[in-house]
Amino acid sequence: RENKATHTSILQSTAFSEVAKSFLAISFPENPMAQFWWSYVEMVWLLLRYIRATRQASWNLHLETTKEMIPWFFALDRQNYSRYLPVYYDEMSRLPQSNPAAAKVLSGGAFAVQRSPSSKFAKVPVDLTIEQTINRDSKTRGGIIGMSLNPGAVQRWLLTCHERAAMVNVCCQMAGGTSGVATLRHKESSHPRIQRDERDVVSVVASLDSMLNPFSMPDDDAGIAHLASGISVTGEVQQDLLAARARGEGAYREFRESRLLSREVDFFAPIHKLKLKTFQSLTNRLSSKGPQVSLKTSYDLFSRLAILAQNRAFNR
Repeated sequence: RENKATHTSILQSTAFSEVAKSFLAISFPENPMAQFWWSYVEMVWLLLRYIRATRQASWNLHLETTKEMIPWFFALDRQNYSRYLPVYYDEMSRLPQSNPAAAKVLSGGAFAVQRSPSSKFAKVPVDLTIEQTINRDSKTRGGIIGMSLNPGAVQRWLLTCHERAAMVNVCCQMAGGTSGVATLRHKESSHPRIQRDERDVVSVVASLDSMLNPFSMPDDDAGIAHLASGISVTGEVQQDLLAARARGEGAYREFRESRLLSREVDFFAPIHKLKLKTFQSLTNRLSSKGPQVSLKTSYDLFSRLAILAQNRAFNR
């Protein structure tokens, strides 16, 4: 435990963060391929931290990861998240001043639910819990679908559905069931699941080994390439891929200053898309007298031909 605590404190220290940034800057300053794929690694790490915040009911980590996600929504033109997530983050960040009681409840982990007392690291969001319990009982056989066309009857049925769900839960417990509650052993710790996960890991590693290694590309081979096909992107696409987060941060900053702080622009005014070019822009389009033809990478074409050959048992 002492070694684990020391290791955790080092990873969370500011000094380690600065050393890590320096290492990345020194390791591949002239390698756009490594820079791009490292940004992808950071996105995956951000998603895992966000899931961890819910699983452990860590309110501070939830707000921290939410803030880090916002620039990516702007960069990738996800307009609904770009519009409302900044409002959510600002309101939740000011909650200790605007509503200290609610802030105290959320800081205590009330935004996640532990349905099984024995399974650790298994908390789920409150809205997902409602979907898996009350709403699930309401939509199964004998539920609201096809029940009645009388609005009053439907309203009474909805107002009492939580009571019926509680009765179903008690009956399941009396019969020796769990009524959707996890068992004493987490399903991901079972032997078949461990074996399947191990096979999946080996399969992923084998696939990655057959592709390009973005972190071992020579510096003179500057440029971003598709891992599977090896096709290099254009300079315009490469510039957008490397500057995606910075462009997203700029769009988020402008949105917050103009619509949330000063309100110079109407909050519901359209958000202009950045339309950054990605690997999807590798698709070349050839115009002819007929309809427009789309030519994708040769890797996709080869994959389809291989599947077709297997299904039709072509002679090798």
